[in-house]
Amino acid sequence: MFALKYGEQRGWLMIQEKEEKFLKNRLKELANIAEKRGVPLFTDFLNLNEQSILHTMEKELNFVRITSFGGYELAERRLFCFTGKDSYYEESGQNGENKEAGSTFPLCVIKISVRNEKFSDKLTHRDYLGAILNLGIDRSKTGDILVDFPNAYAFCKEETAEFITANLKKIKHTQVECNIVELQDFPIQQKCEEIRKSVASIRLDAIIAAAFGGSRSSLSNLITGEKVYVNGKLVCSNSYELHQGDIVSVRGYGKFRFREMQSQTKKGRIYVLLKKYI
Repeated sequence: MFALKYGEQRGWLMIQEKEEKFLKNRLKELANIAEKRGVPLFTDFLNLNEQSILHTMEKELNFVRITSFGGYELAERRLFCFTGKDSYYEESGQNGENKEAGSTFPLCVIKISVRNEKFSDKLTHRDYLGAILNLGIDRSKTGDILVDFPNAYAFCKEETAEFITANLKKIKHTQVECNIVELQDFPIQQKCEEIRKSVASIRLDAIIAAAFGGSRSSLSNLITGEKVYVNGKLVCSNSYELHQGDIVSVRGYGKFRFREMQSQTKKGRIYVLLKKYI
């Protein structure tokens, strides 16, 4: 029994290593072509694990500029752009986070509207994603999906947008209508709540406990379990210290922004302000 489990684990690790090697080779190829031709080249949507792999290659790819965009500021799944440093291609704004820079990325947002809310299912993120993938769309061609029922907004690559709008007519038993929306008209603002708490330090484990209301010891396993990302980079150290503006994503829990340190108590504890997205 143990041998079988060990074999399964080893097989999974081998597959993971193979996929990581393939991704690294693909990223190197895109960067080399972008630098050689002097034109911008784009990845598919990268998830947090893939983004973290890319971040480990920053020194290796320092001959190109790398920017990213996912359709809105806090997008988790993102396209990355490689540009030769000597090319005339310009990005306006950090990480492509504005309308002008965003417009250069091959990305669309589709508004999915329920036709008759009275007779519809209560659709979830899983329902929308499943319906899109059931059309034969590869997950790498789709970005975040934001649900604001009875509507949802799905980000995708330009090459798939027309196909999705033409073919996505039903989700579960609910009839839907799809339309491409201009990025500048994208209406959703992610809901958030401000959290002000005192912590012993600005270590990652302490701040995560403050954000999600658990004990420091119980939530620290999320960090060592490789489920915590800071600004898209995997962080596995409990003692990692956050900086103002850092965005922390915790798999299965959500994300928050570390806004600032505000004051210190007489006992040396620190009041911090967090912006938690809900």
